[in-house]
Amino acid sequence: MIKVLVTGAAGYVGNRVSFELKKLGYSVRVFIKPEHKEQFKDSGFEVYAGDVLEFESIDKACKDVDTIIHFIA
Repeated sequence: MIKVLVTGAAGYVGNRVSFELKKLGYSVRVFIKPEHKEQFKDSGFEVYAGDVLEFESIDKACKDVDTIIHFIA
């Protein structure tokens, strides 16, 4: 199964794309700010919360994904 990382998944476009990818059968990992974690509690996504400006956060989120779709502005 193809694993896709979606950054900015708490935003309107990132959220819609994440759910559409899941519906199409992709394994979806979302990268969000920690304050949005509750929004994804029962989403079925693999959730990584962190700061895009911190290398360690992004590095962890990018491990073992096949592709990245970036929506963080």
